[in-house]
Amino acid sequence: MSTELKVEQTVKATPDQVYFAFTHAISLTEWMCDFATVAARPGGRIYLWWHGDFYSAGEFISLEENKSIQFEWHSRQDPAPSQITVGLQEIGNNTLVTLIHSLPDGEYWSEHSQDFLQQWTVTLANLAQVLETGLDKRVIDRPMLGINVSDFNAEIAQSMGVPVSDGIRLDFLPEEMSAYQSGLRKDDVLISLDGKPITKDFESLVRAIQGKKCGDIMEAVFYRGPEKKSLPLELSTRPIRKSPGNLKNWQRSFEPNMMLHRQRWKQLSRG
Repeated sequence: MSTELKVEQTVKATPDQVYFAFTHAISLTEWMCDFATVAARPGGRIYLWWHGDFYSAGEFISLEENKSIQFEWHSRQDPAPSQITVGLQEIGNNTLVTLIHSLPDGEYWSEHSQDFLQQWTVTLANLAQVLETGLDKRVIDRPMLGINVSDFNAEIAQSMGVPVSDGIRLDFLPEEMSAYQSGLRKDDVLISLDGKPITKDFESLVRAIQGKKCGDIMEAVFYRGPEKKSLPLELSTRPIRKSPGNLKNWQRSFEPNMMLHRQRWKQLSRG
């Protein structure tokens, strides 16, 4: 007997806006994944991919426009496909989104059921935020150091009196961001964060903060000239520009984009 996980989310949007967000590739990347390929028809593909090479591949089982979507979910780590059913109910000016994830029997599914439940809860909350405000929580919550980098090699290191030739040389540091406020300055050479080595490869910096959250504190080790130093570095939140208008104004500005996506989809559907 399969297990059904149920998540509900009220969204301040119309059912057609929510349905569109679930059935079009561009919209899916705005709130759910990093890349999507979809053909929104029974038997049509749905492929969702996230940075870090996690993906789910499946097909649409059934669709009722502005009311329900049912599709197969089969991620790279799942031993078998499972099934997602999304129901849309208009309530006043809102839409109640009900997502049911039907899991097969088995030890794997029972062990991961709470992970699925938590992830769908977070994902639907982000759907609501994107449709209501235009702000993607995945981006808002992504931590920032607040640094720009400059060239660094053995010759530059020698001219600066720095005894290492591997690391990231800091350039302009916005004063309102964490790197500057923590005490880092232009021409400091960052060599490690929380014990993880920082090399000339910028990806080493990305790897060092992977999995960290805004407000987390990391130990930064760096050279300032010949002197090796360390300090606690708090990860900044991402600055968000204030919207010039209210929600209705934003929705009016969003509607032409939805219409454009629909027109493109109809053109592709006609071949």
